[in-house]
Amino acid sequence: MYFLTTSLPWNLQVKGGQYFLEFGRQNPQHPHAWAFADQPLVLNRMFGPDGLRSQGLRLSWLVPTSWYTEAMVSVVNSAGGTTSSFRSDESAEIHGGSALERDVKRLGDLLVVPRIATSFDLSDTQTLLVGASAAFGPNNSGPHASTQVFGADLYYKWKSVTAAKGFPFVSFQSEALVRRYGAAARLSVDDPTVSFSAETLRDRGMYSQVLWGIKPMVVAGLRGEFAGGHSAAFESELRTDRYRVSPNLTWYPTEFSKFRPMSFRVLERLQVEQPRTWQSIHTESCLSRPYPWYRLRRRRIQFTLFRLFITPLADNSNETAKAKCRMKCQGI
Repeated sequence: MYFLTTSLPWNLQVKGGQYFLEFGRQNPQHPHAWAFADQPLVLNRMFGPDGLRSQGLRLSWLVPTSWYTEAMVSVVNSAGGTTSSFRSDESAEIHGGSALERDVKRLGDLLVVPRIATSFDLSDTQTLLVGASAAFGPNNSGPHASTQVFGADLYYKWKSVTAAKGFPFVSFQSEALVRRYGAAARLSVDDPTVSFSAETLRDRGMYSQVLWGIKPMVVAGLRGEFAGGHSAAFESELRTDRYRVSPNLTWYPTEFSKFRPMSFRVLERLQVEQPRTWQSIHTESCLSRPYPWYRLRRRRIQFTLFRLFITPLADNSNETAKAKCRMKCQGI
């Protein structure tokens, strides 16, 4: 829940409350608005399965130019389950050590997320949008440890002059992110008798996706992506290199529903150099109905009709490995 001003002077706007932070193209979107059934690997690695969102304030400025340019900065709480890479309780999975409780004593203990985006009309049928984002904040590996995440994004769309209901169209979207996680000297979360020296954990990744609006209410897509990280003092599957290619077909029977079969193939380069493959078929539907008259917005309910995972493994008796594979298929 958040508030948003609409009439401040000097092209300013203030947003406050709990919200998805404006980092890149996809993170500010709710899952029902995603072009694919799951989030890209790199966003899951940097921000967790629920995306980067928190409680705080955002100040934005619409730059007075002849084309769209907007600069903004959010200052929010750096703790909580949806601030992965920062003071999240689950960040021990990133640095491998015991999480340290840190109090907020100064501005540096908060999460700061600046962004700038600009858009140009290349022609009457083509639009290009580019943006750059960053996130700076503390992490809980030590009393003075911090994390920096940087990202760049690009979006291009072509729409026919004779388009009906927005179709046909072709769009291209890409994001690249890098993370510098400053891990302090810490004790292992698995074995307190083992200690890790201070180190900088570096991760990177990107995705690119193309959507083709074939005809009204039918969209085909293809996404390619990877996420990887440098070696660290501890072993973690979160530091493996992952690659994925995802074809996608979506049919919108109505404005508030969609039918989406989706499959993807994941290849991993593990320390044992053993590639694995996962496939999934995902079908979902989004339904929306109006609230009573005294409510000013509609409620959207999203649910999964069915999801099937086919997971070939070298050892089918290993139930733990199967569970991990299912988590990876869901982008967890």
